[in-house]
Amino acid sequence: GPAELREMSRRFNEMAAALGAQRQAQIAFLGGVAHDLRNPLSVLKLSLSLVRPDKPLPSEARLRQVFERVERQILRLDRMAGDFLDMAKIEAGELDLQTGTHDARTLVRSVVELFEGSSAHRVDLSLPREVVPVQCDHVRIEQVVTNLISNAIKYSAPDAPIEVAVEKRRDEALLSVSDHGVGIGVEDRERVFEPFRRVGSSKESVPGVGLGLFVVRRIVEAHGGRIELESAPGTGSTFRVFLPLGRGVPGFMERPGELPPHEPRAIPH
Repeated sequence: GPAELREMSRRFNEMAAALGAQRQAQIAFLGGVAHDLRNPLSVLKLSLSLVRPDKPLPSEARLRQVFERVERQILRLDRMAGDFLDMAKIEAGELDLQTGTHDARTLVRSVVELFEGSSAHRVDLSLPREVVPVQCDHVRIEQVVTNLISNAIKYSAPDAPIEVAVEKRRDEALLSVSDHGVGIGVEDRERVFEPFRRVGSSKESVPGVGLGLFVVRRIVEAHGGRIELESAPGTGSTFRVFLPLGRGVPGFMERPGELPPHEPRAIPH
């Protein structure tokens, strides 16, 4: 009857609209990927043009600058490829976790140390004196912290500090990363975890394809944890990762002083 026809028409129109939106999203995604690939490729092309077989080699200092620039762009391309591979595994339900009991303080500190060595940003690392055991795939949790710190750096001014902390809260471990950057509006806080989604005015000026936070959330959820975001435009963002506590870390005793205090260091772009 007429009611059934109206319902069929409504559902058909909704399906057509969803297919159209999906196609537009795919086109936008491909355009974004092409844009983000072109930038490092352009830098590589320009860098290599300085070393030509028909011209004298530049000075050693100049060559070192060229090789440093090439290395940064290769690492950037490698991160992009890694994000794509992780997304493919997640969507296929094939994200493999090699879990063990680890001290969250050691995991976070090892990541922060990888970022040290530049005067661009300062990191303030806060660690408790007692062991914070978590049952996790340490490589994946280090990936989570790396992505969050990288995000904080990308969206912060060069002189703004990044704050990283580990806490033990009842039956959970809390890992937090805070910045004082551009911040995220209320309407965009959930959307930042969607794949290929970049929000706000920074989406045109900050490199990336919008997969980092999507991968972070899925890794955290695969560990039985959750991630929360507190942010406001112009005041910065704080990402909080909650993970279930483990039973203990082999080789550690539940007493204070397992790790020496960490001095704030500078971390690179």
